[in-house]
Amino acid sequence: MPLIPFFFLSAAAGLMTSWVEYGNIGYKANTLAFSPVDRCLIAGRAFWFQLGKVLWPSNLMFVYPRWEINAAIWWQYVFPFAVLVLLGILWSLRRWSRAPLAGVLVYIFLLLPTLGFLNQFFFVYSFVSDHWQYLACLGIITPCASGIILSAGQLKSWQPWLERGTILLLPGVLFLLTWQQSRMYTDAETLYRTTIARNPGCWMAYNNLGNIQYEANRMREAKDLFKQALRINPDNAEAYYNLGNVLFQTGRTSEAIDHYKQALRINPDNAEAHNNLGNTLVLTGRTSEAIDHYKQALRINPGFADAHNNLGAALGQMGRISEAIEQFKAALRINPNYIEARNNLTKLEAQQKTTPARK
Repeated sequence: MPLIPFFFLSAAAGLMTSWVEYGNIGYKANTLAFSPVDRCLIAGRAFWFQLGKVLWPSNLMFVYPRWEINAAIWWQYVFPFAVLVLLGILWSLRRWSRAPLAGVLVYIFLLLPTLGFLNQFFFVYSFVSDHWQYLACLGIITPCASGIILSAGQLKSWQPWLERGTILLLPGVLFLLTWQQSRMYTDAETLYRTTIARNPGCWMAYNNLGNIQYEANRMREAKDLFKQALRINPDNAEAYYNLGNVLFQTGRTSEAIDHYKQALRINPDNAEAHNNLGNTLVLTGRTSEAIDHYKQALRINPGFADAHNNLGAALGQMGRISEAIEQFKAALRINPNYIEARNNLTKLEAQQKTTPARK
C-alpha cells in the first residue's frame, strides 16, 4: 500500500515526459522514423556504449556523435547479438551467483526508455547521453562493489589493505574525473565550445553557441557559427532562422528573407520565423505579403503579442485602421505592459478621431 502513491506519481511523471518529448519533436519526427530492426540496432549499440562509459568514464561529452543506422551493414548486428550472448552467459552462471544477471537486467530495464525503442527528442542529436544512466548505472556499480568486497574477503592477509586502498584510490580517481568534467559546465559558452572541441560534427552546439554570440551582439562570429551548423546539417531550420536574424540585424534584408523562407520550408510551424519574415518584408515594401506571414504566426501561436503588434502596424500602413486597432488591443490583452503596442494604439485612435468620416 505505501508504494501505491509512488507508482501513480511515477506513471504521471512518465506520461508528462512522453508528452513533452513527442510534443517537442514536431517536424523533426521524420528523422526518427526508424524501423523495428533499426531500433534494435540502436539499442544494442547504445547498451554497450553506455556500459563502456560506466566502466571506463573517459572522453565524456555533452553530446556524443550520432551514429548512422543502416540495417544493410552486417557489423551493426554484432551489438544486439552480443547483448543476447552476455545475457545467456550470465543466465548460465546464475547457480554460482545471480548478482551479475540481476545487475545487468536492472541496468537494461532502467535504460529501456532511452535505448531507442521509444523516440526521444535528443535522438535528433545523439542516441546516447550520460545523464540517461544516472540511475541505471546502479545496476552495474552494486554488483561490482560487492565483487570487490567478496574478492578482498578471499585474501584474508591482504583484506585490510585491499579495502582501504580501494576506498581511497577509486573515489579519489572518480573525484578528479568529476572535477575535470564539471569544468565544462562553467557556463553555456564554455559548454558548447568544449562540445565542439570534442565533437566537431555537433551542429546543435554550433547553433547554440551562435545564439550566445548573437545575444552578445557579436554578429560576425554568430554568422560564422550558424553557417558551420548548416554545412554540417543543411536541414537545420533553427540555423536558417538564426542566420536570417543576423542578416536582418546587419541590414542584408534580401538574404534574410531567403533564410527565413528556408527555415519555413523545413518547419512551416515556426511562428517566430513567420513574424520576423513579415518584419523584413515590410522593410522592402512588401506589406501585403508581410500581413500574410503575421497571420500565419498568429494561427500557430494566437498568444504571440509581437505578431499582433506587427500585424497592426502593417494594417495601419495599408489604411485599415479599425483592423489595426483590434490587433493592438489584442497585443495589450496578452501583455498589458507592451509599451510599443500602447503607443501604436494611441496614435491610431487619435488618427481615427481626427479623420473625417467618409460619406
